[in-house]
Amino acid sequence: MGRAASGRTVTRHWADALVNREALDAYYTAVPPLSGAVLRSLHLDRHGPSVVLRLDLPAFPDRPEPEWTGAGADRFECHVAFLDVADVRLAGPLAGGPVDVTLETAPPEGRRLAVALTRRDGAGTGRFTANASLRVGHLAAHGGTPDSYRFAGRVDRIRLRGGLPDTTDRAFYERL
Repeated sequence: MGRAASGRTVTRHWADALVNREALDAYYTAVPPLSGAVLRSLHLDRHGPSVVLRLDLPAFPDRPEPEWTGAGADRFECHVAFLDVADVRLAGPLAGGPVDVTLETAPPEGRRLAVALTRRDGAGTGRFTANASLRVGHLAAHGGTPDSYRFAGRVDRIRLRGGLPDTTDRAFYERL
């Protein structure tokens, strides 16, 4: 848990830590917090070391692509990458339901984050520390089925053609 110079905990809005926040700002007037986001998957990569969360954000964009609303999309998914991960602790299932994700400053101040994930039904929890710079990618609107995905990125649109790749596709789940 991070402490400011005054000794109090400093909780950060996740979007303030993004190095590519403009990707979300294109679709949201105000990027929603990660409270109540649906965790679709959590990918650990020991070579990073990194953690990538695949999340449905708790609110659909207020500035969506016309194609998304025309296709009946009502959910917005993104991958959030945490780099230089350490001290990973996972207990119980996290994916498949709403989670609350909190980020707090961790020593050394301003350079590390303490990340906590808590599944709302109490089934699972997770904690880790990471570099204070996050990255978001694989933005997509969807209607809740694997074949309903409408990706924002040109490469994803061409490569994936509206569907999700198999969970063993490292190029999709490990790289943004």
